[in-house]
Amino acid sequence: MNILILNPILYTAERNIIPNVDSIKDTMIYNMCIGFVALGHNITLCAAEEFRPQKREDYDFDVHFFRSDWTHFFPPSLLPFSKDLLHYIKKFHKDFALRSGSTRRAIIRILIVSSQVKCLQFIL
Repeated sequence: MNILILNPILYTAERNIIPNVDSIKDTMIYNMCIGFVALGHNITLCAAEEFRPQKREDYDFDVHFFRSDWTHFFPPSLLPFSKDLLHYIKKFHKDFALRSGSTRRAIIRILIVSSQVKCLQFIL
């Protein structure tokens, strides 16, 4: 089964400061993905670009890092938001099994809303 794991925050940022790391292989989510791979599943992990390790490394499954948008309103250390991730889900959602009907409907709603929003205006 193809499984998409959306986990933008790979490790805890202390005081809203995302630490620079050399690897993500010591994270719980990475180890969970390895467990799914061991069971024969195809895994794709999506994370925020700010959590990309400093050193390039090879993974046992697909890992995509998406840049965060609107960081003033969605701080990457707390709640990363990525338009590119929404576009990725919209483009590839049929490649992944969505087991829950409510999850499928929620994702479809997000994609419809995101495709209809042309401009967001924030009044400070």
